[in-house]
Amino acid sequence: MLTRAVRAFQASAAGAVASSFTIKYLLPYLSENVFRRIGYGAMVVSGLVMLFNTSAGIIRQDRPGLSYLPFADPPELQLVWRNSQVVLEFSWDDGLEIEHRVRPDELPPAVQAWAAGKVVPAGRATYEVVYKAGRRQYEVNVWQQGRLVVYDYGQD
Repeated sequence: MLTRAVRAFQASAAGAVASSFTIKYLLPYLSENVFRRIGYGAMVVSGLVMLFNTSAGIIRQDRPGLSYLPFADPPELQLVWRNSQVVLEFSWDDGLEIEHRVRPDELPPAVQAWAAGKVVPAGRATYEVVYKAGRRQYEVNVWQQGRLVVYDYGQD
């Protein structure tokens, strides 16, 4: 790792020295407008290189994923990032919903108490915060006897 950094420093230093000697002779022949365009172009190219390198590292490290489930009811678009999952659902009746899966301890205490009564022993459950039309709701999805049951907080 250190040798890569040393090589990058050496390349940058060599480029800086070379550019300082050559620009001394080229600058009198460049108009201010051309000089600005060269500077802006260099900034764009360096920004694109940094974006590409950073994006590749993020993809390799965090493994983001995007999937579309058109046959779900309603259809879902799922985004998975690190250990988080965000689901976008759209239905004509409810409109757009954004669901974010959370751990049970991330729920408010009143919702935790309510959800505890919905989860059967040895049952699997997921907990979601649902955002729609400027309001926030909570859902508990429980698998009971091989089927999924969805409970909405406040809509028993």
